[in-house]
Amino acid sequence: MAIVSLHDSLLIFSGLTSVVGIGYTYASALKDPTESEAMQETLVRLTFVYWSVFCSASLAVGLGDRIFPFFPNDVACRLKLLTLLSFMLTFCCLLSLPLHLIEQHQQAKRQLARRQQIQRRVSQLSSNSLNKVP
Repeated sequence: MAIVSLHDSLLIFSGLTSVVGIGYTYASALKDPTESEAMQETLVRLTFVYWSVFCSASLAVGLGDRIFPFFPNDVACRLKLLTLLSFMLTFCCLLSLPLHLIEQHQQAKRQLARRQQIQRRVSQLSSNSLNKVP
């Protein structure tokens, strides 16, 4: 019987690629990001971090049962809880990233509408003041 299954191999590969992703996000960090860009970078980093924790905990649970037949039950329960929490946090970060981008797009639209409204008011005021001059 093989100790490392296909599922475990995929978890190892996925965990290693998430660590590479964490390194890449720190290497390509912006020098002076805006608040929105900083939030986006943070969400991407947290997604990678939570996923690497999920992969590590899943491997520990899976391999612990096979390698150590008398794996302590409380340690296994804690690892399963850690796996569940890290998966939920990964899902929340993945869900929050597109929602943040949608909000950023809507905020840009609102700012553009405000600028256009101010420009219209200024042009109306300037045309009214030109009409009143005798």
